[in-house]
Parts: sequence; C-alpha cells; structure tokens
Amino acid sequence: MNKLIILMLAITTASAHAKTITTEEYSHQFKNYDGCFILYSVNKHKVVSEYNPNNRCNQRIAPDSTFKIVLSLMAFNEGIIDQDTIFKWNGEKGVLPTHDQDQTPQTWLKYSVVWVSQQITPQLGLSRIKKYLADFNYGNQDFSGDAGKNNGLQYAWLSSSLKISALEQLNLDMDLKN
Repeated sequence: MNKLIILMLAITTASAHAKTITTEEYSHQFKNYDGCFILYSVNKHKVVSEYNPNNRCNQRIAPDSTFKIVLSLMAFNEGIIDQDTIFKWNGEKGVLPTHDQDQTPQTWLKYSVVWVSQQITPQLGLSRIKKYLADFNYGNQDFSGDAGKNNGLQYAWLSSSLKISALEQLNLDMDLKN
C-alpha cells in the first residue's frame, strides 16, 4: 500500500439536494492511499461528503504547501511583502522549472515555491510566527523544525515539526473566509 498521504480540501457550493457520500462509498477510489477527503459546502456550512478511514482527517500531519495560506497572511499583514514584491531567484537550479526564476506573490502561491517561503520566514522571525500560529490556533503550533537542527524557520512546515489535521485546516479556512 502506498504511504502517499492525500489531503484534499474541497470547498463547494453544492446544491441543497447533494447526497452525502460516506467513507465506504469512496473506499474503492482511495484503497491504495493513506489519506482522507473532505468536501465542504459553503452554502450549507457543513461537510457534505468525506472519506475518513480510521479517523484520518483528525490526524495531524505536516502542512507542506497549505502553510502558504497563513504565511502569506502573516507576510502581507506585517508589510514584508505586497502585490508588487519581486522575490529574486538565486540562480540555483531546482526540481521544477517554474521555481527557477524570479517570483511574485502570485507565482509563489500558484507554483508553491518553497525557496520564497524560506525567504519570508526569517524576515517574520520565530516570535512573530509563533504569535500568529497561536492567534490562528494552527495545529500543534510547533515551529521548532527537526529535532536538534535549529531549522524551524527553514523547514518546520515541510514534513517536520509543524502539524495540522485536515479538519483543523478546514476550520481555519472557514474562519478566514468569515
């Protein structure tokens, strides 16, 4: 069985007649994956469909790319970036060609450019990040990074110390929407 974690949060404007689909009905589509799926109706203000074997949607995992949601809010709020900011690429080739160029806030978010996040976090600093994580009630709020490596500002959200569950992420997204 693949150990790939699928974390899909879908926000939809499902009709009032949408049928609730349960874990059993999704099991054939996700049988080779260790993950969960949540479909949330903004109109109904509730989960209308889910795949949640073994309560997987409550288990905390590293946020990886979804951390950019709160990181962008922190950076904009603190005036570290604005819509005209250009993040200068250092010329170091990466895995994805879309990352190997200067970035804007829009392309950073669109292409999930890790090196941009790693430029922003030191500018925010650990104390401000921790305050925002507490204010957002963000998962376990642990931004320490890998044990003994003092690398939280560079890697905490990337399969490291910071963890959040799919349901916590959904609740945060809904709080931000409101």
